[in-house]
Amino acid sequence: MGIGSCTTRMILEEHKRSPFAGKVLQLGRQDIRLSIEEFKAHAQEHQVPLRTTSFQQVEKADIRDTPTIDDRSFFTALGFESVESLDASAFEKAEIIWDLNQPIPEKYHSSYDLIYDGGTLEHVFHTPIALENIFHLLKPGGRIIHHSPANNYVDHGFYSFSPTLFYDYYTANGFDIEKSYITENEIDHFKPVEVYEYRPGSLDHLSFGGFVGGKMLAIFFVARKKATSTGDRYPTQGHYQKTWPELNPTKDKAAIKPDLFVNRHGSLLPQPVHLHPLASAPVSLPADLWQQDRARALAGAEFLLHGSSNGIRGVPFFMLWKILTRKISYSLFKRIKTK
Repeated sequence: MGIGSCTTRMILEEHKRSPFAGKVLQLGRQDIRLSIEEFKAHAQEHQVPLRTTSFQQVEKADIRDTPTIDDRSFFTALGFESVESLDASAFEKAEIIWDLNQPIPEKYHSSYDLIYDGGTLEHVFHTPIALENIFHLLKPGGRIIHHSPANNYVDHGFYSFSPTLFYDYYTANGFDIEKSYITENEIDHFKPVEVYEYRPGSLDHLSFGGFVGGKMLAIFFVARKKATSTGDRYPTQGHYQKTWPELNPTKDKAAIKPDLFVNRHGSLLPQPVHLHPLASAPVSLPADLWQQDRARALAGAEFLLHGSSNGIRGVPFFMLWKILTRKISYSLFKRIKTK
């Protein structure tokens, strides 16, 4: 999973929120899927100054016809003094050759200000050890960015992750959770991407067959290591933390209520995120720009109220059931059933 236009915009916004500096470690060298001119244009749109650097270009026919940016140039322009990578093989000339299934040697501990996992963790069989390695590699105050597959990436790696993995693991180990997004993209990574804020519980109504349209989901997640953070605490999934009395004796659901987007029909959906600085939401932008599209968020309720060319069979029964039982009063629901 390389870094394309949408991911670049998310990285620029993270840099704008808390500027990058020091040393960055890539878990696997990244393919940067945009040109130098596109990168500079994105930075200008987001009002992020780039560090003066001599950009290096690479040409990879399997990515796109336009020459793309060398990964070291990309991260140097973002403010890093040192750009390194870690891989299990030397075929891409990584600085550290190490299998993340094994505990990382102590000489690498507390070395990096940012670790960028742009699609490596799913290829490592022993996820807990890999996460502990990330903890050890980070300096206190350093950040981890995961951009990992969540759904419909069959056989891409060993795993596709639920966002609760990252949220629960880093919460249990005392990290500060700074960003948590769900992205929805086409197979063609140069097409527009939809981005939604994720909070625990915000996808409960979509968990079982609720995502439609054949799109793929991914996670963009940022956490910051603190001086008191740990890496060896394995969490209980947040869903069960809410429901098991021994873990949550008060069951104070108000305290853990997720941030949800309530559309004009009252449907609860993940909170859409709008980051493109030159457009107002809702927006549909060209494929080489950021797309934050509220249209999808409204589509479910619009479809149920007004129908579509596909007919009511196009809506999974689970989604219909959830909307009816949560959003329509019992008496109205009873009248609908008797018609």
